[in-house]
Parts: sequence; structure tokens; C-alpha cells
Amino acid sequence: MGKFVKIPAHEVAIGMFVAELDRPWEESPFLLQGFTVNTIDERKQLMDLCDHVVVDSGKSAAGTGSASTLGRHQGSRKLAKRREVYTDRKSFDEEIVNAREVFQDFEISVDKLFVSMRGSGSLDYRTVKASVDGIVSSIISNPDACLLLQKMRRKGDYLFDHATGTSIWAAAFGRQLGLPKSDISDVCLAALMCDVGMISVPDDIIKKGAKLTADEFELVKGHVVQSLNHMRTQSFITKKVLIAVKHHHERMDGSGYPEGLTGEDIPLTSRIVAIADTYDAMSNHRAYACARSPAEAVRELYALRNTKFQEELIEEFIQAVGIYPVGTLVELSSGEVGMVLAEYRGRRLRPKIVLLADADKQPITDNRTVDLASETHAADGTPLDIVRSLEEGAFGIATDDLFI
Repeated sequence: MGKFVKIPAHEVAIGMFVAELDRPWEESPFLLQGFTVNTIDERKQLMDLCDHVVVDSGKSAAGTGSASTLGRHQGSRKLAKRREVYTDRKSFDEEIVNAREVFQDFEISVDKLFVSMRGSGSLDYRTVKASVDGIVSSIISNPDACLLLQKMRRKGDYLFDHATGTSIWAAAFGRQLGLPKSDISDVCLAALMCDVGMISVPDDIIKKGAKLTADEFELVKGHVVQSLNHMRTQSFITKKVLIAVKHHHERMDGSGYPEGLTGEDIPLTSRIVAIADTYDAMSNHRAYACARSPAEAVRELYALRNTKFQEELIEEFIQAVGIYPVGTLVELSSGEVGMVLAEYRGRRLRPKIVLLADADKQPITDNRTVDLASETHAADGTPLDIVRSLEEGAFGIATDDLFI
């Protein structure tokens, strides 16, 4: 059992587990309630903020109060109150007008980035950073618009699609967590760039449909170093972004890479990017796996809580994206098929959808919008609900050509 000890903030040492502050957690820069002090910067923040803190010796590292380090690796801390509480500033219909332009700029800058990487290797990070900031502003205003656009504008280039998708999910996740706008931009940029080093991995390995050999997997793991090497050439890329990229393949149980970190030793930004990265990969076709429906991807992700990923963060991510994320194909109880256009934060199971196919799964030319929040029954008087989510392209239904 740990012993709780109240000490002056200036006596906090690296490795101590701080269980309580002398003020509410929401008045601190720390997202999680209770944390291990791992850096000099964190120690300085505590000294500047608090007069005293309460330390849990049972969760502190060896030499700082207890030899047991089990507590600091279990990743079971509760999330603190959000630094920000975001509400939709615009409706979906209002924000989509701005999001189209913002997302187009984002696509162009990311496309140039990948072309450059595959050619000269030089990167125009300032343009990318500016487009990321535009995406983040739109997502803070109303995340549904950008979530829909990234779903519909997939180009069939896995690395490109995965980079843009992961960055959008990460930004929406950061919004859900109440991160400050600057931090959301950091995780969005880190998510965008985390796998850029995969360009250096041979195509035959990336597109291999079978299990990789040990040597091939080592080449894949090397993409993290490659990504960091490219990013370090840019002086304005923050250390926080670099750290998030470096550890986005670490896992709570120590099974990840490059350092096999466990639990709270994995930076929070890396844990955020890791979940967004995994979800996007599950949701898209890869050489060795078919895309899961959003509901299936959520179930698989949830099954990894407390082993690969922190449970509280998984739950927050699910709150951010919903069971039926914007852009998801769904089948209604009427047999009709539609695509989710917008969600209601408090009524995730009854979003607004656009109908694409009739009950016989035949395309509908005059697509009409159905708001399940208000339209609770079909024309024949039977209850109208979502029965299931569908994989992309189900029943031959294509959404890419829809004008949104």
C-alpha cells in the first residue's frame, strides 16, 4: 500500500507520483489527475504552480519513496476536467462552407509534401503547419464538416489517406479532451507526420498481403526514425510534436516500439496519436486486412483498453467519433441506406443522414436528408432506426462523387 505524504512543491523529485495538488486540477496544465513527474519541465511547472503537493509513495519510482513501480504503469488514472469546454460554434450546414476551402488547402499542402518526400526529400513544413491550423479551427467550430470531407475525399493512396485521416481524428480527439487550441494543433501535426517515414519503406513491404518477416518488420519500425530525421530539420517544429511522433507506436503493456515504454511513461500526446492512428488504420483497406465498419473498429479498439491503450482515453475517443462517425454508411430499419452527415453530441444514435439507396438497395437519384432526431418513424408508421453500420462500398454504393 502506498503512503500519501504532503510535501513542499520544491521537494518534488523526478519519479515521484503526485496524487493531489493544493488547488483544483482544472486550474493546472495537467490533463490527468495524478501523474508521475518524468521531466525537469514538469517539476518546474509544479514548483511555479503549487506551494505543496501530496505524493503517493506506492506509485513512485524506486528511490523516491517506494521500490514498487507497478502503479505508475497501470494507466488507470481518471482524466481531469477539461482545460476547455468546446461547443459547436456553427451548424454543420454553416461550417461545411468554410471547411470545403480549408480542407482543399490541406489536401494540396499534404499532397505537395508527399510529392516532395518522394522526390527531393525537402519539406515545406510552414505551408503544412498553416493548413493544419486551418483544419483545427474548423474542427473546433464544428468537427463534423472536416470528418465528412476526409472520409469522402480518400484518393486511394494509403499513406496520403492515412496521414490526413489520422490527423483529422486526432484533432477531433483533442477537442473532445478539451485541449487548448495550440495543443490540438500539435497533436494534429504529429498525427499527420507520424508515418511520413514510411515513404522510405519499399512498396513491396507496404503492400505485402502476408505476415512480415522479422527483417521486414525491422524496416517498417525504422519509419519512426526516418520521420523524426525529416522533421528535425525544421527549427519551428516543437519538441512536443517530435516526442508525440517518436512514441506513437508505444503501447501501455510495453509491447510497442521503439523503446518498449509502458503505462504513464508514454507521453500523453503519443497516446492520443496512437489511438487515432490505430482507428484510421482499422477503418481503411490495407494489403493484409479489409476495412472494418466504424462500429467494428470501435469494438476492436475498445477490446484493447487496459492492454494496448489507456481505458479512459479509449472511452473519450469513442465519445469524440461516435458509433456512427460522419461519413459512415448505415442501413435503416426501413431497409434504406444512407450516409451520416452530422451528429448530435447528446444523441449519437440518431444523426442526420442523406439517403443513397432505397429498401431494395437501388440507388436514389434525388437524395433527401433524414434527421433521425426528429423523424422517428418511417412512412408506414414503423419505428425508424439505424440497424447497422456498413463498410465503404457496401451494396456497390459510392459516396466519393457526392457533392457536399
